[in-house]
Amino acid sequence: MAGMDKGPDKPLRTETERRRRVNRLKKLIILTIILAILLPVLLCIILFLKVGRLEHKVQELEAAREVLLSSQMSDEKRLSAGSGVNGRFAQTGGNAEGVEAGGIGMGTQAAGDEPESGASDHETDLNGIPEEVSETNLQGNTAAIADSSADGTGQERTAESEGETREEDAEELSGEQLYPDYRKVYLTFDDGPSSNTEAILEILDRYGVKATFFVVGKTDEHSQEMYRRIIEAGHTLGMHSYSHRYGEIYASTEAFTEDLEKIRGYLYEMTGQTSCFYRFPGGSSNALSSTDVQELIDVLDERGILYFDWNVVNGDAGSVKLSAAQLADNVTNNMERYRTAIVLMHDAAGKPATVEALPTIIERILQMDQTVILPITEDTARIQQVKAEEVSE
Repeated sequence: MAGMDKGPDKPLRTETERRRRVNRLKKLIILTIILAILLPVLLCIILFLKVGRLEHKVQELEAAREVLLSSQMSDEKRLSAGSGVNGRFAQTGGNAEGVEAGGIGMGTQAAGDEPESGASDHETDLNGIPEEVSETNLQGNTAAIADSSADGTGQERTAESEGETREEDAEELSGEQLYPDYRKVYLTFDDGPSSNTEAILEILDRYGVKATFFVVGKTDEHSQEMYRRIIEAGHTLGMHSYSHRYGEIYASTEAFTEDLEKIRGYLYEMTGQTSCFYRFPGGSSNALSSTDVQELIDVLDERGILYFDWNVVNGDAGSVKLSAAQLADNVTNNMERYRTAIVLMHDAAGKPATVEALPTIIERILQMDQTVILPITEDTARIQQVKAEEVSE
């Protein structure tokens, strides 16, 4: 009887163990599924953080490079001796004949100084001249333009006719020609349009000065309106690529050309004007291009497009957020050493301090003697980190 009582226990234990194994297997399957879901998510988060750190590092390096370029171009003694700047800027003929204090120029013209002739065959208007400076300067400059006191018949000209002649002649001269002995400052804004563009335009209009906007391709309604307002207000509209994606733009000469034609055609569609000014993303000496920059310069030259870099930075491109006062100091403390100062700033939504600093920058510049703020034109002295190679005949 004792043996018969123990008989049913064995199947019961077997069933219990089977259930436990099944439960353990279920838990293992569920755990496997959870890990299969969580691991990719975790890997994506890690990759995202690493990409963010890399982008942050690239921004820091780019900001450091801009500051380095600015400080290198300020070494007037080395430039005037024709020694170059760490081999990064092109020299003219390997000697000092094409290099003058203040920067590197185009051909035999120094970027930091004005053209020796003080004039050019190109003709632009006076939209870039501050009203208060223009009125004063015209009194002295137009006298040399219309200094004859008699017309072709030998009769005396009236004061009215002389005034009309002076105004007509003055309208044919660019700001560079009207102010040959002035320091010239060019305020330039990259990466726009943005939500800050309208505020920047209002500040420029308030002080009666003109600037240069190197824009990228944006198709939203606000950006399209900003393209038109830049032109209508008399500012210079330049190109800064369509996509501003280094990897795409600089992948090949063909890719660069395609991007160039896209932004040029788009701006013409938006404004009815063909832009002939360009700024390389990262500057002409950027280290991120896998294509020889001389090939890209040739693409611009074939289309009659002039490219400009900078020799003064406000510092708004760095990862460290500077105050408006610091940005203003960076500009005005570093531009005084140049006869031609092209100031790099950024028209981006995340840079409100740039907008805040702009009135201070303009006011300080306008208070400087023999100094004028102008938009970039065909007569502007070329500030170029890398200049086009001269082709021997």
